[in-house]
Amino acid sequence: MSFYHILHDLDPVEAWACIQHADIEQCRELLDSDCPSSGYELASLPLLLSDAATELMGSLRNQSIRLTRSQFDRRMQLYAPLYVSNVCINSCKYCGFNVRNKLERKSLTIDQAVHEAGHLYDLGIRNILIVSGESPAEVPVAYLQQLAEALKPDFPKISIEVYPLQEEDYRSLNRAGIDGITLYQETYSQKLYPRYHRGPKADFLFRLETVERAARAGFRRIGIGALLGLARPQVEMWVLANHAAYLKKQFPTIDLSLSFPRIRHAEGEFKPDYEIGDAMLEQIIYALRLVLPEADLVLSTRETQAFRNIMMTAGITRMSAGSKTNPGGYQLDQLSQSQPSLEQFQITDERSPSQLADDLKKAGLEPVFD
Repeated sequence: MSFYHILHDLDPVEAWACIQHADIEQCRELLDSDCPSSGYELASLPLLLSDAATELMGSLRNQSIRLTRSQFDRRMQLYAPLYVSNVCINSCKYCGFNVRNKLERKSLTIDQAVHEAGHLYDLGIRNILIVSGESPAEVPVAYLQQLAEALKPDFPKISIEVYPLQEEDYRSLNRAGIDGITLYQETYSQKLYPRYHRGPKADFLFRLETVERAARAGFRRIGIGALLGLARPQVEMWVLANHAAYLKKQFPTIDLSLSFPRIRHAEGEFKPDYEIGDAMLEQIIYALRLVLPEADLVLSTRETQAFRNIMMTAGITRMSAGSKTNPGGYQLDQLSQSQPSLEQFQITDERSPSQLADDLKKAGLEPVFD
């Protein structure tokens, strides 16, 4: 059995009805109750995501702060992505790497990728996420193995965000030193999924079961998420939380993280069906913290400095720092003085790792680089 069987039994229509019909007294009664260290029951999530709960944002925030401190103290993990290729064979409407976007493509050699990683090392980063477009021919498993073996003496935490693989491939990568994976389902709506995806990524089931294959192969750190804007965001987060709960039950020793990236400007000028404002995302983060207190909640440099400053003290436990979303963006573009390669999306928080660390310390938090 996989999460697909659970997903088949979830009723998004019923969940949306619960979210719509929640009233403020139900929400107040829930938030006034003693929240256990294990968090509220997952069945409470529709209440926490409802419009009624927005009137109790102060209570949501206070509960989120309390649970975050009890589970993570004041630690904030910092990481950086290492983009090694923007070549992609998929045509995803929302993505700058869309194969139909006719802009410069670039793939880094192993030596170039190691050079870029060295720049991150010099900035203090020890937790690195290898990212590529989805092209097995351009970035084969052997490339990822070789790169991981070159990086692991300096980077104790190496994760990947690449195309879905078979379980044996993940075993090979795990032996090479990769123990983390990030993979977003993009949308959990199997009905809407084909509307946005063309190419191998259009295989909804194979993508959905990817992180389970990685967990069985020995990956210790598992990151999941949904791209906010493609489907009704409250329902997406409800399914995401159910996915997280399932993974933790099936693989109790994994370190689980959740991301909730909003669609940002990228090549192609895609316009999402749903706009997610700061207040809604803030509520989503608090709600997920209250039902999943042990999960890392991740906020990337997609988000503004101002918003990340608000959320760093109230539920977020992992943040990217100094990110570039194009291969060669850290050093190679400057050294070659060439035209920068295609970005996946635009960065909105441009602080360096040291600047972010200073701001975390000013907020009473402890930046953790490894």
